Amino acid sequence: LQAFNGRIYAFSESKTHRIEPSSFYIEDSFDGAGCIGPDAVYISDFGMCYCDTHNIYLNTGQAPIPIGDSILTSDAGIGYLDLLNVASFSPKIGFDATRKSFVIFVTQSKAWAYNIVRKVWNLWEYGNSDNSEYAKGICSGKTGEILLAQAASDDLFDMFSSATRKAWSWTSKRLSMRHKTQNKRWYEQIVAYEGTVPTVEVYWDYGTGAASIASGTSESNILR
Repeated sequence: LQAFNGRIYAFSESKTHRIEPSSFYIEDSFDGAGCIGPDAVYISDFGMCYCDTHNIYLNTGQAPIPIGDSILTSDAGIGYLDLLNVASFSPKIGFDATRKSFVIFVTQSKAWAYNIVRKVWNLWEYGNSDNSEYAKGICSGKTGEILLAQAASDDLFDMFSSATRKAWSWTSKRLSMRHKTQNKRWYEQIVAYEGTVPTVEVYWDYGTGAASIASGTSESNILR
């Protein structure tokens, strides 16, 4: 059960029921949108976010809207459904007020974050290498930060409080240019950066071979 926007919401694994709290009758039911468990739902000023074994949803007061379609599966095996294993880790949802993002902790080391303003997803990694510091529980701090209860020590950890950051990477989807059956050719590749030199790899024919491209600080660095 979850109270939201003057109504009570009751969930099953595949349904959402909106209940009028005064007379306690079901106003509406939404099939195909359920909730995995009590930790897999979170309410903020931007709406109610929750997830089941099929998708991730955002409800702003009317009906649950699937928002996870773009990250459900991945060629790299890092999509929401690829990572989801309720038997080993029950998903938990929090909200980072600074970044205006719902954070869905999917495994003991990975979390998908949905930015409300930009409507984009980012995959975050947390904890340590042996996964002993996974999210046993989460809650919000007084300034809207996410406080994570670490399983190894039961200590509360303020996410993003450390000055040390893990390496950042970005992987594109398969770029078919709307013509999957036609061969393509790279005409140019421009790589510009500030700070630490990035590593850039280009793959073709959906294979595993990659061509490394040197990074430059101007548009003169072009692969033809």
